[in-house]
Amino acid sequence: MTSKSKAQGWNTKPRTMLRYIKPGDIFLFELTSSAYGAGRILSANSLGHVAEIFDVIFSTPNIPAQDIITHERLRAIILDSYGLFDKKIYGNWQIIGHDDNFKQDNLDKIYFSYGEGTGIRVIDALDNERPGTQEDLDKYPAYSPHSDFHVRTRLFPDYAQKKI
Repeated sequence: MTSKSKAQGWNTKPRTMLRYIKPGDIFLFELTSSAYGAGRILSANSLGHVAEIFDVIFSTPNIPAQDIITHERLRAIILDSYGLFDKKIYGNWQIIGHDDNFKQDNLDKIYFSYGEGTGIRVIDALDNERPGTQEDLDKYPAYSPHSDFHVRTRLFPDYAQKKI
């Protein structure tokens, strides 16, 4: 199955306002001046956007968007999209294209959890919520927005400290 994508490119649009971030948007983020991570927006939620981060590091930001989405998903996480893409409070994250064929299938099977004791909750990528258990809390990632620092330390520990 081929994926049709619209390309913008790195530094074509360094900032994207929150209201213009859409499911299917493909992005890169700078780990160093010669290392870039990649991902795709899956859905919007009450904390930001759920995104899949791909298990790949590129040496240049000049990558066709359709080449990015062929890689395996490392993990789905919630991004602080306001701080990363809109206000650019931390890191250099840029939307570089859009996957026109992206479908929000199986997002109800991506879970996050929060709470404690009898107040544990499980939330899927579409913000559907249900009661949870301690097992759910241990099994699913935290329902919390991730900044550039969080992505670096949790998914790319070799790049936890930004190197120029």
